[in-house]
Amino acid sequence: MNSIEPFIVEFKTQKGNRYIYDVTTNCIFPSSEIIIRILNNYKKLDKNSLIENLSHSYSKTEIEIAYQKISWRSLKDDEASFRHAYISLVHNQ
Repeated sequence: MNSIEPFIVEFKTQKGNRYIYDVTTNCIFPSSEIIIRILNNYKKLDKNSLIENLSHSYSKTEIEIAYQKISWRSLKDDEASFRHAYISLVHNQ
């Protein structure tokens, strides 16, 4: 696994919505404890290790859903795709 240390910035919009900007993946995510915990280990652990590591606090399904959000968004290099995904994510909350 990659040994890059995470750099996460949490912020709140004027409407009060909380988000996380992850410098490592260059993505913005809705702020939640599970997302933060996965991002802190995303480049250090593989998916199965993450599931094992977090299984005492979350169900396997919760972990997999959060992991998919992160891995899918971090693979997008096209700025237009990123903006579209971000807008969709914000409007679906």
